[in-house]
Amino acid sequence: MKVTLRILAQYFENYSDTETPHFKPKGAQYFEAKADSELMLYVATTDIAKSCEEILNRHSNDIVKFTYVSHEVIFSEPIQLEEAEVHAELLKHFD
Repeated sequence: MKVTLRILAQYFENYSDTETPHFKPKGAQYFEAKADSELMLYVATTDIAKSCEEILNRHSNDIVKFTYVSHEVIFSEPIQLEEAEVHAELLKHFD
């Protein structure tokens, strides 16, 4: 069975025009991949986190950088809600 590994990263951009980088945080970025459930069940959470950090390092460069915040293993697909249902609930909070 496949599960989804979702990694939450802090996204940074380099604003330096010199040799010394100056990275500024610009928001969050999610990364997702399918993985074998057996692997995710038997690898320690700390080792999964270390692997996530290495993956993010490979996606970083001199211009953008991603740092690990957290991860989750998703064993089922989400239940999709209807847009009208969400809007109706949110509108209840307007005065």
